[in-house]
Amino acid sequence: MGYTFPHQTGDNEGRRHTYLEYLIQDGNLDHIMMFSIFSLPDDYHRRDYIMRLAVALKVKLHFANEEFVLDSWEMLDKIEYLRNFTNDWSNPVYESSNMALPTTE
Repeated sequence: MGYTFPHQTGDNEGRRHTYLEYLIQDGNLDHIMMFSIFSLPDDYHRRDYIMRLAVALKVKLHFANEEFVLDSWEMLDKIEYLRNFTNDWSNPVYESSNMALPTTE
């Protein structure tokens, strides 16, 4: 299909995503593939900055899990809405394992 993948990294999670920022700003790329919208920074201001930078510089961010492409201000709003759909980040598996089950006697 003529695609070339010059670089691959998985070191963004839990960091400030400085390499992603570099790739958008100075990487001479038109497209960047990411695993998910949840691979973006958790910090709202940092995430917003990176997404706005990508749209402004016309670098399309592709998100494989959601099959989204960040290529417009409208998609930026949609991604932000989905990221903030819930504030409940609890793990139901962990919580159910800590619940006391009734004993049968």
